[in-house]
Amino acid sequence: MGGNVDQQLISIIVAAYNVGKFLDCCIKSLVEQTYPYLEIILVDDGSTDTTGKICDDWARRDRRIKVLHKKNGGISDTRNAGICQARGKWIGFVDGDDYVSATMYEHLYQQRTEQGITVCGFLIEENGNTRQCSGIEAELQPQEAVDLYLSNELYSRIYRGVTYWGSYPWNKLYDRGLFDQVSYPVGKKYEDAYIILDLVQKAKSIRFIPCCEYVYVQHPKSITHDISNIKNDLLSARLTQKEQLFKYWKMSDIRMEKLVAIEYFDILHRYACMFPKERDRYRETAIEAWEMLKKLGYDYFPVKLKVRLFMCVCCPSLYYLIWKAKCIIKKL
Repeated sequence: MGGNVDQQLISIIVAAYNVGKFLDCCIKSLVEQTYPYLEIILVDDGSTDTTGKICDDWARRDRRIKVLHKKNGGISDTRNAGICQARGKWIGFVDGDDYVSATMYEHLYQQRTEQGITVCGFLIEENGNTRQCSGIEAELQPQEAVDLYLSNELYSRIYRGVTYWGSYPWNKLYDRGLFDQVSYPVGKKYEDAYIILDLVQKAKSIRFIPCCEYVYVQHPKSITHDISNIKNDLLSARLTQKEQLFKYWKMSDIRMEKLVAIEYFDILHRYACMFPKERDRYRETAIEAWEMLKKLGYDYFPVKLKVRLFMCVCCPSLYYLIWKAKCIIKKL
């Protein structure tokens, strides 16, 4: 990441792949920021819709905008390309189908932390409805931040909630130096989970502010809603995190074991939600997941989650019918 670094400049990296329907709203929210020292890097990841044209049109209208057109390589490759082009000391990330409040980067910059990360709350927008995920007001040392991260992640996965302090990069402002020797793993889903602990370990502190500035727009076809494949990529990320905990802090934390167990449950959930005729192909994978889950333990699962677990194992066809009915009702 060579070149002169502008100490005031925030480089906002926008990952854009076939988001033509949403991109104008996203870019408009960035060019209207109250913080003036911005570099907006639009990375078109080989889009086949109007995304590339929209990027170019905006670049002609605002000199702060830089456009990179690249061959499709996925979200990790897109973010890495943006980081390589960034000139600012500070790095922010926005997904092309989301948008931000006008004051987001002013507030994050005001609370910036040298060689650290600043984290704000966010809003979740789904089907025209919006709900808050407020942050806290605190400044933590790396190991304290890891402790909070594990608690928040565990609560989020058990109760299917959201947390202000998750792996996702978009509600954060980073000192760019944290990305020296750290990059997003190309070809991985949940790519941010693979490197969040790398970044925290390099940070001097992590500062949290409560205001909700980022608007995360949920779409039914997003990665987090995809159950068409039994493979659980988050399981691989959790196993990597488990190694990182010991490598950086000599930690062997029961919460991480529980997070791993929940990902094995997710495999069983995906198995039960498949068309009955497709399950035979994945029966061995489901059996292996159940054996691993029994070894790790699930006594801490809430009763509702335990019921779902045993239905997945003992009555997958019934589980499938109930799940399908809920999906239909939700669409009505």
